[in-house]
Amino acid sequence: MNKQKTHLLCLLIVTFCVSCTGTQQSSILPSQISSEATDQSAGIDRQIEETLQTVREQISTIKDPVLQTQTEEKLQPLIDMSLQEVEFERANGTTSTNSAGQQIFVGASVTKFDFVLRNLEYQAEAIVKWAGFKGRSLEERQDATRLVTSFVENSVSYAGYRPFAYDPLRIVEWYQSDGIIYEVDIEADQIVHFAPENDAVPAQSGSGLSNRADYKAKSEELIHQLASDIDLERLSLRTETADSPYFHWEDHQAAPLLSGDFPFVEVVWRSDGTVYSFTNTIFSMAGSR
Repeated sequence: MNKQKTHLLCLLIVTFCVSCTGTQQSSILPSQISSEATDQSAGIDRQIEETLQTVREQISTIKDPVLQTQTEEKLQPLIDMSLQEVEFERANGTTSTNSAGQQIFVGASVTKFDFVLRNLEYQAEAIVKWAGFKGRSLEERQDATRLVTSFVENSVSYAGYRPFAYDPLRIVEWYQSDGIIYEVDIEADQIVHFAPENDAVPAQSGSGLSNRADYKAKSEELIHQLASDIDLERLSLRTETADSPYFHWEDHQAAPLLSGDFPFVEVVWRSDGTVYSFTNTIFSMAGSR
């Protein structure tokens, strides 16, 4: 993953976590964006109202009135930020004149409106899904602990939980061992990511990968060990340079991730020939809905 895409994913997960902190706000509001008397503004307002109505319907599925109110309070900052982003784009976006002489938004502005509102719906769905979740007990974590312990062949310690960076509808538990964080999806007790705790980026040149074919085979072996349900023959291996440490397979037949990327499974190697990281978002997409 390049730095720009990684930054976007960080923004998504930070947005989710900020919304989970909650602030005392009013209940879910209708569109508060100023509207001009144009067809395009009316259309954007309809999109906003439809999105907010979806959010209201999601919240209504929570039967506990106290938890429902708490969830509304958690969602309000996310709604406010989303409306501000739409307002900014409406005021500063790219427009063109159509055949009827109307000013319409085009290009990146259309993409921005779609992303902001889709992100709002998706993040709201995740917050509602995990409303009231306080983490699993020690007993409930036993299978995950055994899984990671068996994989690393060393002792591990529980380090908490958070939404999966690539899909906030999924919660992952963090387990730490020798400076490596292992993320386990709690609904399937499957390792979906691991990387150094300090998240240092490895050198882009895999100078130690003298035989890329060998490391491709080792990557496939690791994927089959951690995600035996993935059919790599069906996926597309992204072309890399001969000395690249990345082995990245994408599913071009699946719906995109929230970031817009294809779902992927990836193994990254250090120049000394040891594994730096593993990420599986294909599992995430398969089980999200």
